[in-house]
Amino acid sequence: MFDLKFIANIALTLITLTQPIFYDSFIRNLIVQLAIFIPVACIPAYLTKKMWFVDIAWPCGLTAIAIQILFFFPAPSTWHRTFIGICYLFQGGRMFLGALGMVFRGVWSLKKPDLPRYQYAKDKFAKKGMNLDLNIQIDVLTQCFANIVTLNLPAFVIGLNPDTNIHFFEVILMMLWFTSLYLENKADMTKKSWLVKSTPQDRTTKVCDVGMWSWCRHPNYFFEWMTWIIYVSMSLFHIWFYGLGLSVTIKSLISLQLLFIPVVMYNCLVYWTGAKPAEHFSVQKRPGYAKYIETTPCFFPRQLLSLLGISYKPKVQKSS
Repeated sequence: MFDLKFIANIALTLITLTQPIFYDSFIRNLIVQLAIFIPVACIPAYLTKKMWFVDIAWPCGLTAIAIQILFFFPAPSTWHRTFIGICYLFQGGRMFLGALGMVFRGVWSLKKPDLPRYQYAKDKFAKKGMNLDLNIQIDVLTQCFANIVTLNLPAFVIGLNPDTNIHFFEVILMMLWFTSLYLENKADMTKKSWLVKSTPQDRTTKVCDVGMWSWCRHPNYFFEWMTWIIYVSMSLFHIWFYGLGLSVTIKSLISLQLLFIPVVMYNCLVYWTGAKPAEHFSVQKRPGYAKYIETTPCFFPRQLLSLLGISYKPKVQKSS
């Protein structure tokens, strides 16, 4: 149930908690995240067997991290704190409001089947003979765990830095973050525009392969992943350039924990709740999707693969 990465992350978090600069913020965030996930996702998922509630709780948790950064951190208000707080507020708030919109419009409803990615997870539980209720809760609480010990770390490292200076490298990273966010949103808007222009039948049977969707099959996921790469890069810079009053050993261990984040987000966006679950059903209902897989990379844009000298070798998703 718990792999080596999970255990290592817990161990590194416990070490981080020994540092006075982080302790109070970690404990506060632990309480806040549990106060969100238990009533918003854990209890409803247990009662209804619908896992889409976690898509409300997780971005709400990110938004709560932003609110903590902006209003409850003990460090003096610096541009570092303001920037990372606004980033988390926008990134979490946008998804949180979008999820609420889905509920209020009836797109997500107790009367409808669960979201495909979560139905995929429940099908896997059933196929392996796993306890459904238990594994739904594990799945939900894993996302809660991510907000408590992993995805909050860049916000804490950057937001708790009392230094008021700004380095040119940080400006570059800020520009890259805004560019990644813009491209993620542009990919989403391109998909929505394609859906609006398509006939009802085309929306369920054909493939959106226009614009960035010709670069890779999930450009929105890739650019979301890039925002987290930038968070990690900025955090590492803060640790090693500004120091934060930490020893070399502690800085090395926190850096190692930060490096878990790209791996966690990649696994989430590709294998856990992202590309693989979505494509499992797309191959079944969209006749052209297998061809789309053959010609278009999944996650990394073809331009990036070409730049790195990597040839794309398709792996066709099985329909069952």
